[in-house]
Amino acid sequence: MKYCIKCGAQLPATAEFCPACGTKQPAVSAPAQPAPTVTPAQAAPAQAQPQPSAAVTTPPLTAQGNAGAQAGTAQPAGDIRAAMARAAAAKAKPGDPEWVPYNQYPEHGLINGWRVAFVDLVQPNQCIGRANYWYAYIYAFVLVAICEFGGPIALAIGNLVSISLDWRRLNDIMPNSTLAWCIIIVDIFLTFTSLLNPFIIFGDVAISLFIGLSKTNWQTTGERPVSPAA
Repeated sequence: MKYCIKCGAQLPATAEFCPACGTKQPAVSAPAQPAPTVTPAQAAPAQAQPQPSAAVTTPPLTAQGNAGAQAGTAQPAGDIRAAMARAAAAKAKPGDPEWVPYNQYPEHGLINGWRVAFVDLVQPNQCIGRANYWYAYIYAFVLVAICEFGGPIALAIGNLVSISLDWRRLNDIMPNSTLAWCIIIVDIFLTFTSLLNPFIIFGDVAISLFIGLSKTNWQTTGERPVSPAA
């Protein structure tokens, strides 16, 4: 058996393409043939030539103990959920060996982004992972842009969606609730004063970038539900 070089799926040894992601797999060289038995009488005085070693295919590194590999390599959804469970049990913070990013929906996509943005809108105690946050933010941004043509009330509704996303993202990154409150108060002020002065929106965008690019801190007390495997 061998493993896909892109998604880590287990493949037959002769597979040329991964059935999960379609990636072409490198050819595996044939194992080295054992050298024939040579008796002392048949041994030649010339030095024996080394035999080429067979290529060794190792499975991809798991998320536990190697957060860098987890961040750069696609892992099966089941492995991601198990790694998040280990990180939660260890209360890992960025830089710890057990650390992995939290995401309620490990299978990222626009459908799950819709759920984060609107279905979970009134869940202030929940956390939002970084990847889920950015997918949901696409909906919030489009909604705000559309609501600009619907008057101040419609725009305020769109801004409330954006504030909800920022608040739930802070639950994932800020162990200090006082600092989180300060950030969200400034975020609310900038969001609604931008209705009067469009240039203030740049300050609001800067806060969203800070919140969206920060890493999960498993020491926070926010709720972290994980969706069942699809």
